[in-house]
Amino acid sequence: MFKREWLLVKVKIMKKIILTFFMLAIFSAQLLAQNEDGEAAHRVVDGTIVNVGDYPWMVSLAMSDGSAGCGASLIAPQWVLTAGHCITNDFPFPGVPLVEQVIINSITNNAGNLESFSELINVDSIFIHEDYAGIFAGGTGPDIALIRLSEPATTLPVALAEYADSSLYAHQMPGIVLGWGLTETGGEASDTLRVGMPSFFSQDSCAASYASSSSGVYEANAGGTICAGYFAGDAPTGAASGDSGGPLFFEDNGIYKQVGVVSGGESDITTEDFPGIYTFVPKYRDWIDNIMETNAVITSVFNAPAHEEGIFLYQSDDVLTINGLNANDEYAISIFSISGRLVNDFIPNQGNSAHELFTSNYNSGFYFVTIRNFSRGFITTKKVMLK
Repeated sequence: MFKREWLLVKVKIMKKIILTFFMLAIFSAQLLAQNEDGEAAHRVVDGTIVNVGDYPWMVSLAMSDGSAGCGASLIAPQWVLTAGHCITNDFPFPGVPLVEQVIINSITNNAGNLESFSELINVDSIFIHEDYAGIFAGGTGPDIALIRLSEPATTLPVALAEYADSSLYAHQMPGIVLGWGLTETGGEASDTLRVGMPSFFSQDSCAASYASSSSGVYEANAGGTICAGYFAGDAPTGAASGDSGGPLFFEDNGIYKQVGVVSGGESDITTEDFPGIYTFVPKYRDWIDNIMETNAVITSVFNAPAHEEGIFLYQSDDVLTINGLNANDEYAISIFSISGRLVNDFIPNQGNSAHELFTSNYNSGFYFVTIRNFSRGFITTKKVMLK
């Protein structure tokens, strides 16, 4: 069974960590043995290893006992999106590890073996959708949660899909899923991020696929899910146990947009008969935006040192000037509201050491300005007050 898992549960009387798979509507569990290094078996079904830097906003949750938890995604400088069942604070067991840190921009989910450009940031607060029942209450309702970080990340977040993008996640359109989950039932352990290319299913097609299921997994969050998998004759691909909380997304003219959060399914991997089930992000955009806006840490300032020295911002009237750019390098500049919503994203003309941005259309308030140097790989983030 591709059960609603997928949390590393540590009970004091146990001698080791085991990976537990949970189905949405039942409490049964299936255990996967760990390898000699204590790593749980995981990979995306028939996925390929990603290249470093391809999906920098991909996140792995790091647990308080040092184990690797669910996948997730950075959707704003200070916010991470994941599945509600990935948050362990509803477990009735003593000694259960909690989500303590997040790993950003890394193809490994091992906090002790990160790349130099990866970010390891502490968790500040957790917000689970108020209508999600929790694993031990049946797992019904919106399987979605937000994590507020102790400080903003400097990695560029992934964009979130909206209903207006529906043609790009329509039936049989190509999708993309990331994770450290199984590639096949009983597959070997791996700590390397993999990518799969499932196809989207319409609601009617997914409902028809699950008509023969007695698990209730599809009905657990009726109307709030999207499905992705593969059709007859296609190569097997999709999410699996170990991928929970990770993103389902698509490409829109070179921009990745997340449309789903790995939630569950009928067996331990996506199959031809049963596509994977994902929490449908556009349905919960209002909830996401409201949580970020009402719980923004306005006093939190980017404490991370600039990756590129000499860049500074200056505002005069309705013009924000970005000085210190290397005229020979190629840049991209992104403007985020304090809640993390992307306000503007553009590429300044190459050959200039300064760029002027007209801000008359911006609301007064704090903004984060992220300046990416594509030529040298530097990322500089500044906080500004626009009047």
